Amino acid sequence: MFSGPDPPVAGTKIRAYMIAPNDVGSPAQVFAAFVIGETTNAEDATEQLHSVIQ
Repeated sequence: MFSGPDPPVAGTKIRAYMIAPNDVGSPAQVFAAFVIGETTNAEDATEQLHSVIQ
């Protein structure tokens, strides 16, 4: 994401979702990470996550 042909602009907000196993000591893994620009609206972020899952 950060080393690709179109990396985020400095200062851009990034929202990341993690999957954390129930096992103690197991590392969490990134499920989805995407640029959300200047918005911090939870409803917008939820819609974006829903589209990623689909």
